[in-house]
Amino acid sequence: MASLTDYRGLQVLDPAPVASGGDAIQDNFKHLADWQPKSVYSETSDPTPSDDVTDSFYPGSVWLRVDVTPPKLFVCVDSTTGAAVWKPILLAIAQDPSPALGGNLNVSGQELVTTSNGHLPLMPNGTGGVGVGTATPIAKLQVAGDSVVNGNFRAGSAGTPSFVGHFSASKPEASTQLLAENTSTTAGSITEIIARSAA
Repeated sequence: MASLTDYRGLQVLDPAPVASGGDAIQDNFKHLADWQPKSVYSETSDPTPSDDVTDSFYPGSVWLRVDVTPPKLFVCVDSTTGAAVWKPILLAIAQDPSPALGGNLNVSGQELVTTSNGHLPLMPNGTGGVGVGTATPIAKLQVAGDSVVNGNFRAGSAGTPSFVGHFSASKPEASTQLLAENTSTTAGSITEIIARSAA
């Protein structure tokens, strides 16, 4: 004798009916459950591992949290009892505190901007650097090509000598440097020109 059994939140017959009419109804129920598992659209908290199959959530279920701006959207990828896994679907980049790119970022003539007078820091990790025109910078910042500065160029900080000039990574002995003493008495004036020629 057939009995009712749960199929993704819907009650269907087990064993399945064999007559054409009952079989069609059974299939329609299953297709309905496959197309649209239980979803919720007005929650005020994030889903947890306990929001699982016992609550009729299944892979593909959607959870929308609406008490934050922008709203937060989650999709269930595993509804195992007590260990459900919900993955966030970003509606805005600001929802991810540390987004990671899986490839190149092509801004194609667009701008990187900030709001409210915010700074735009570039923070390479560890010994990493920023390369303009090069993928292997040898300093914290390396520009491979000509540079134009429409304004003052400042180097160093108070009490620290600053060197400005030509530097050859392959032949440091062939470098030319301007040494600027940045102190309370010299006020950043050039105090020495160091010219080295190849040995």
